[in-house]
Amino acid sequence: MDTKKIEILLNALETGSLLKTSEQYGYTPSGLVHMMNAIEKEMDVKLLERGHYGIRPTAEFNRLKPYFQEIVQLDKKLHEEVENSKLADRKQIRLGAYTSIAKHWLPGIIKEFNKGNTDISFHIKVDSMPELYKALEEQALDLCLLSYFSKYKCNFYPIARDYLYAVVPKNETQNNPEAYPIKTLDKVPFIMPSYNQDEDVRNLLEKYHVRPEIKAIAVDDPVVLSMVSYGIGVSILSGLVIAGNREDVSVIPLSPPSYRQIGIATNKNSQEQPHIQKLIKFIKNHPHLTPVYYQ
Repeated sequence: MDTKKIEILLNALETGSLLKTSEQYGYTPSGLVHMMNAIEKEMDVKLLERGHYGIRPTAEFNRLKPYFQEIVQLDKKLHEEVENSKLADRKQIRLGAYTSIAKHWLPGIIKEFNKGNTDISFHIKVDSMPELYKALEEQALDLCLLSYFSKYKCNFYPIARDYLYAVVPKNETQNNPEAYPIKTLDKVPFIMPSYNQDEDVRNLLEKYHVRPEIKAIAVDDPVVLSMVSYGIGVSILSGLVIAGNREDVSVIPLSPPSYRQIGIATNKNSQEQPHIQKLIKFIKNHPHLTPVYYQ
């Protein structure tokens, strides 16, 4: 039996919705129903009960569920080990980072590191915090350059503090252009960075019990800067994100001063790979390649 079909079956019964599962895995609802029917026919066992409530597992499914889950986990483990074996031969480093870090840090790091390590290649993934940490936990990445968040379980080596700034329209009058009180953002039209998913900014607002009027806008950070320049709202961005900005906005340090801790996150597998440890040591020993600034 196709392991992917078992995974989809487990997901469908977990959500109780064929529609949600079909959207998640890229099937049509009718195609998913056909797949479920085929699984039951192949096994000659009734696994699902269907009704106005959606779908429910049968008693037979519940009895077999632990074995289904084990099959899916073993399949994932097999693929991980195959990939790890390939990587060991190729000495490839799968590295994840935010767009801002990929832009300002990675070119210098890779160029300097490869001068003495021509046998090591890189696979780069640029994504948001949740997606990068998820890929790291699933061992789809070897290490990430990103900000620290305690809910994710991994090894983390601090590198630098990337300070956060209020970004406001240029013509907006400021009582103190040298500092922007975080409390000022309460009930103010606000554009959340990173496609409305910036965990660092959300945590900062929660820490100071500030509730701005968050716009239903999911765009990347350069677009956030452009929208602020047109007076659609204000935002909070880090120095690395703002660096090189040419938009017509005012950038003001927050009060109290706030930052995101940038560092190297690794998983257990990374600790056993000498070429990955070599890169981590190189980054930690060359701080001039990881500057944090706003200009």
